[in-house]
Amino acid sequence: MFDNRRHSKMLDRRLKPLGQDATDRLDRIARFQELAANSTICFEGDYADDIFVISDGIARLFKFLPDGRRQITRFFYPGDFLCVGENACCDYGAEAATAVSLLAFRRSELERAVEEVPEIRHMFLSNAFSELAAAQDHMVLLGRKSASERVASFLLMLARRQASRAGGLASKLHIPLSASDVADYLGLTLETVSRTLSAFRRDGIINAYRSRREINIVSREELQRLSGEIPR
Repeated sequence: MFDNRRHSKMLDRRLKPLGQDATDRLDRIARFQELAANSTICFEGDYADDIFVISDGIARLFKFLPDGRRQITRFFYPGDFLCVGENACCDYGAEAATAVSLLAFRRSELERAVEEVPEIRHMFLSNAFSELAAAQDHMVLLGRKSASERVASFLLMLARRQASRAGGLASKLHIPLSASDVADYLGLTLETVSRTLSAFRRDGIINAYRSRREINIVSREELQRLSGEIPR
């Protein structure tokens, strides 16, 4: 599958159920790209000629508000599709949050494959449902949750993402995103995120917090309570 290209286990897992014929079809029209962190994938206001699948690394979707603030609306991880919607990059910009590798598909070619191969069409429908669920979760995060609830929800989201890659329950988290990316996703200031993580550490909920990059979850249940997943 996608011979001689570096790609993640998560992407392999996403594509494997399609079967050999479908993956061969995608392989014929895919272009492999590697981008450095903070590179532009598509500019806000541009038409998206390509549709991307994240192979490795993390991308961010964002919009600048009239006052100059940046709001990150979504992070894309290995196996996720980017610029799928017809106007996906007209209203938002997309960048590499870390160094990323991508599979790029010309929109017209991929739309033809979606129409002709039922397995690929099913995969895109599944992606559309996941996008909708992620958008709804983010609206709740920004609209109804306090700072501590937002940070707790974010740590749990990372734990689930890393657990799905490792095949187990992640307690030690590596945070590859910059502090400003985390703050702009949560709709908080850098200072608020830092204070909240410090409070979690003082309360014994997390430890081993070093340079904003590594966190040990000591009490997953307390994080779930703070996030609102477990009723208080």
